[in-house]
Amino acid sequence: MSKPFDLEIAITTWRRFHEQQRAFSAGDLDELERHVRDTVAHRVANGAGEAEAFRQAMHQVGDIADGEAEYSKVYRAKLVRQQGWWAAMHLQLALSKNYLLLTMRHLRRRPGMAGLNLTGLALGVMCCAFILLYVQRQYSYDQYHDRVEDIYRITTVTSAKTSPAWAPALLETYGQTVDQAVRFWPLFAPAKMAHETTMFVEDELAFADAGVFSVFSWPLLAGEPTAALAGPNRVVVTETLARKYFGAANPVGEHLTFWGMDFEVTGVMADVPETSHYRMNALLSFASLYPIMGATLDQAWEASGFYTYVRIQPEAEPFQLAEALSQLASVHGAGGAAEVQAQPLTAIHRAPPLQGEPSPGVDATYLYVLGAVALFVMMLACINFINLTVAGARGRIREIGVRKMMGAARLQIQGQFLGEALVVSGLALGLGSVLVALGLPVFNELVGTAISGAEVPQAVLMVGGVLVLVVVAIGLYPANALSRFRPA
Repeated sequence: MSKPFDLEIAITTWRRFHEQQRAFSAGDLDELERHVRDTVAHRVANGAGEAEAFRQAMHQVGDIADGEAEYSKVYRAKLVRQQGWWAAMHLQLALSKNYLLLTMRHLRRRPGMAGLNLTGLALGVMCCAFILLYVQRQYSYDQYHDRVEDIYRITTVTSAKTSPAWAPALLETYGQTVDQAVRFWPLFAPAKMAHETTMFVEDELAFADAGVFSVFSWPLLAGEPTAALAGPNRVVVTETLARKYFGAANPVGEHLTFWGMDFEVTGVMADVPETSHYRMNALLSFASLYPIMGATLDQAWEASGFYTYVRIQPEAEPFQLAEALSQLASVHGAGGAAEVQAQPLTAIHRAPPLQGEPSPGVDATYLYVLGAVALFVMMLACINFINLTVAGARGRIREIGVRKMMGAARLQIQGQFLGEALVVSGLALGLGSVLVALGLPVFNELVGTAISGAEVPQAVLMVGGVLVLVVVAIGLYPANALSRFRPA
């Protein structure tokens, strides 16, 4: 009667043979043994008996062993002596490839658990990416202007609108501090604008000083920036408004009727970006207001209703602008330093709203809360992933025990489980990216933004970085716990 086949005895005999041949390092032999065991387990799962599965594994590994032995005889000593670092790297790459194969086999063997893990992490990536895209959008307001760090809005402690006298007074008296100063006077009510027989009611219009294009980076597609608003009865329209009234024709030199006055179109500017706290469809020359409001408009300290923006000199400091405002306020009786202030342009959208704001902003505290929610969601998804990993690891106790019996180091086992976590994280990141791309139009409609697909990769990469850090940090627990298992 023949003796039953014993897989452990067969593998031990095979290993001792190769140890005697000394063609493999101990690490290489460990990796080959793991490969043999995985091959046998895979073939047994597909219906083969242990003996037949072992013979097939030996046939496959025999080809590898023959080539490896010949390679070792000729090159191993030379690599160790002359290129030890390259040999180490080559070995590490081989180990990494083996770990990757083991990970993919493990995922295929447990598709339910793998799918649950992937889905949880992918949904976490999607939620965090959407939150990050929204927060990034809110922090990007007005960032596109040149020298944006030097641009300020003059306000009071309660109102965004101030006197029209601030801009000319700052330029005249404090030219060493203030480089440019411009004013906007927004429409207080919608009004009709017409070109020949084409007429619409417009509300996003404003009168602006001639230097507006020197302060704000709104490119002119047609016209001369310094001269476009330098005179009465001139208007610069956006691309959208130009198409609305003139179609595909060049509007420069054409005329628009507004408030019973005839305005010449002297320029076409690109549409003001959505990430602007102040948006308009047309700018009318500020000089057109003097016949209506009076020639002394520049000295009307008691008037209000104007937005005033200044750009300080490159070498000037913000406190110098604050001192200039305080001194002018004292001289002209417009309140002290506590009433008038300079607000950085990039802070307007996230600052507490003042009276007369041109558009609603967002509370910075709300953005901080959203950031905390994103981090919490990511932590929750990662903890769920780790819990599922630990719960599913009970079925791998035998595998770990066999590896330890065959001499696998604790660090190797930890590295394997961490590597598996990283592979799953990478797959989840890819799936989450697809979900973000598919859901972006719906997200834009829900939150009222116009985030483009070009912004998605950066957000996903940032979320991916956090995901890897969290998975590695939290994943140390199951990797450490599983590697501590001691076979009986």
